[in-house]
Amino acid sequence: MIVDFFWQQNWILQECSFYDTTSVAPNPSLNLQQFDEIVFTSPSTVDAFIQFFKQLPHDKQLTCIGPITAAYLKSKINI
Repeated sequence: MIVDFFWQQNWILQECSFYDTTSVAPNPSLNLQQFDEIVFTSPSTVDAFIQFFKQLPHDKQLTCIGPITAAYLKSKINI
């Protein structure tokens, strides 16, 4: 982790958290049969989807914005 590297170099460091992610249940609840595609904008959106819908659908196009989110989604599909 980058923090460990800084400490090993004896560099002074101030860690700052800029935000925390929170998951909000869809209200009203969504009927996934109405959608052809689901777009994930970050790894946390993948986690939130799984939290509320329990699994990723196999009959929908799953689209990711960015390579980090795509790699994260792929890791969840292969579980």
